Amino acid sequence: MNNVKRNVKQWKTTTLGLIIIIASIASVFIKEIQWSDAVFGIGAGLVLIFSPDTILTKFGNFVK
Repeated sequence: MNNVKRNVKQWKTTTLGLIIIIASIASVFIKEIQWSDAVFGIGAGLVLIFSPDTILTKFGNFVK
């Protein structure tokens, strides 16, 4: 239950992760990619769901 509260508080990465997962699954159903390719998007989405929002700030600083 504690993880759910933390994920709601860290809404940016959770939302981004869900969008990536949904886009990966949708791409399979519209025949753009295969399931073996979608696994990478689903995995990246799962990592983002459980990551803190500070990872986006650190990534932004890294890109600059």
